[in-house]
Amino acid sequence: MSGSLREKSPGVWEIRVALGRDPLTGSYRTVSRIVHGGKRKAQEEIARIVSSAANGKFQGTRANVRYLTEHWLEHLERLGRSPKTLEGYRSLIKNGIDPALGSIELAKLSASDIDRFYGLLQKKGLANNTIHHYHACLSAALHQAVRWGWIDHSPTVRATAPSLRPREVRPPSLDDVRRVLVDLEKRNPELACLVFVATTTGCRRGELCGLRWTDLDFAGGTLTVNRAITETRSKSKLRDSWRRTRRSTGPGASPLIPRPSPPSKLIGCFLTIDRICQAYRFRPMGTCGRPCSMPPARCDRTR
Repeated sequence: MSGSLREKSPGVWEIRVALGRDPLTGSYRTVSRIVHGGKRKAQEEIARIVSSAANGKFQGTRANVRYLTEHWLEHLERLGRSPKTLEGYRSLIKNGIDPALGSIELAKLSASDIDRFYGLLQKKGLANNTIHHYHACLSAALHQAVRWGWIDHSPTVRATAPSLRPREVRPPSLDDVRRVLVDLEKRNPELACLVFVATTTGCRRGELCGLRWTDLDFAGGTLTVNRAITETRSKSKLRDSWRRTRRSTGPGASPLIPRPSPPSKLIGCFLTIDRICQAYRFRPMGTCGRPCSMPPARCDRTR
């Protein structure tokens, strides 16, 4: 990093300091100043700018927040992030971040700009939990800009998001769940099967629809969650589950599973889930790797 100076007129000096290439555009960056006084004062100003640049004041790029969010979303898509996650980020960026901060250059974005943005969201009546979603999205994008070398540090570190009050989770009692299951068996047997598997294994709705016969181990009494259905506004997609876990399904694994647990109960639930998946064009797969409505032991297909 070097600087130069020239006297434009008596007592008026023009100084320039080269900062290297812009990490985004590849063009050379310089800082220029006009100094009134003697040559010594101009040299001192060069030294001050060089010192400030070494501390990160002039690092980064001329790209703005909108440019960053566009490239950050493309980066997440290449990494294989869930379509549901990407849809949520796009909504936060479109409805809040871009309109308020999109035109600000990354190098000029400050913690006070971000705090004003949070205050604007509060004035609109958004809950603190929702504002934290904006904070998490913006923070992730800016930290990626740091990793790319576009900026030296993320201003969200110094920003202050609204405080959150942890919500108390009150799960239903076992008696309540039993009553719900008994009532559902009478009203909607298919829904009762889904609720039974969900309550005994902890599967989410998307994980229930992503189950395959090969995920169920009758001998070991376990159910492996490998994939899930992700729904967005435009489409549904089968993806690998981010939490690949095994849930016990054997007798005594849950107070809701009687001792001994008849295998026909789980087989019946799986057959019901299969019918529901077919209705939505998502079908559990047989051991052959093709859609199948029969458990592995009864599947007559071969690879």
